[in-house]
Amino acid sequence: MYIWLQESFYPSKQIVRNLFKIEKFNKQGKKVEEVVKSFEAKWFYPSEFTNLVKIAGLRIKEILADYKGTIFTGEQDKMIWILSK
Repeated sequence: MYIWLQESFYPSKQIVRNLFKIEKFNKQGKKVEEVVKSFEAKWFYPSEFTNLVKIAGLRIKEILADYKGTIFTGEQDKMIWILSK
């Protein structure tokens, strides 16, 4: 299996565009399947998203850096926001 990722970041729009290509091969090395998926994500900075949460009338319960439960310190490049009403 071959997995390829192309990631493009557009700072002025705070957009990340990702293109994934997955190629599967049989035992003889012949490609038997190819899947191409793309998605676009909005990049938020912590202070910016905090303001959006407040405007929406929500409360921040926790900000994590990964799905293992690591607390976000500002040094990581990913955030998982746990919010409540």
